[in-house]
Amino acid sequence: MQRFQYLLGGVVPLTPEALQSEEVKERVQSALEQLSIQSGSHLAHRIIHIRSGTRQVVNGLKFVFVVEVESSPTHEAMDAEDVSEVYKVEIYEPASRGAEKRYTFEKIPTNEA
Repeated sequence: MQRFQYLLGGVVPLTPEALQSEEVKERVQSALEQLSIQSGSHLAHRIIHIRSGTRQVVNGLKFVFVVEVESSPTHEAMDAEDVSEVYKVEIYEPASRGAEKRYTFEKIPTNEA
């Protein structure tokens, strides 16, 4: 039996299988919906590919993903075109009941991704 040892509270990389799981895809898509809200609902974001991801147990769970997304204009911004972009998406899910998830987004220039 193979054992992996990780430091308590340490950052754990997600496996390629985990990155393709429905649970991860739903978590990332939910975050992208928040990104759309933050952009004033002028763009809708859809997952193209989840490039990498990590999980960390803190006072709750912290996930960090690098995601290639398709950003499409909504009816409020019809003059824009679809664009492929890469984002670093951080999701913090607090352990406290009733506490809201927190999301942060960082657009990564494609020549650095």
